[in-house]
Amino acid sequence: MAVFVFPTVNDVGGGGYGEYFTEAMLAAIFASFFNNNWVKTGFTPFGSTGLTLNVPLGVAYIDGYRVRSDATMTLVLPPNVTSTIWLQITYDTGGRCNGAQVVYGAADPGNAVKLGTATTNAVAVTGQADKRPTITNLITVPA
Repeated sequence: MAVFVFPTVNDVGGGGYGEYFTEAMLAAIFASFFNNNWVKTGFTPFGSTGLTLNVPLGVAYIDGYRVRSDATMTLVLPPNVTSTIWLQITYDTGGRCNGAQVVYGAADPGNAVKLGTATTNAVAVTGQADKRPTITNLITVPA
């Protein structure tokens, strides 16, 4: 059995840098509060022009990071498919979070939260479904 204590100067049972308040440590603390990625508000993938999907501003929590957008993000979808829409955090070459982006794909791209699905024909988005996990559907309160 291992015992891990954070933060400590000598990293009791840890991996180093306990005396520093690093991005990775803070993200780990926040991630420990909630075991899942979720959307607090907004990021509803609705509204489109042609094959361009609009994702409005919102707040989400992904892998211990708080992601807030103050402007609508857009995503150009491929024609004639049903795509899953994800909000994904991005990292620089040093492993530090440097932003977030909206992406599409069937599988979870990692470091992401599902926003919804969108169906397209040759020229337009023809259907959308909200699939955002919110805190109310992640927590089960005993009766």
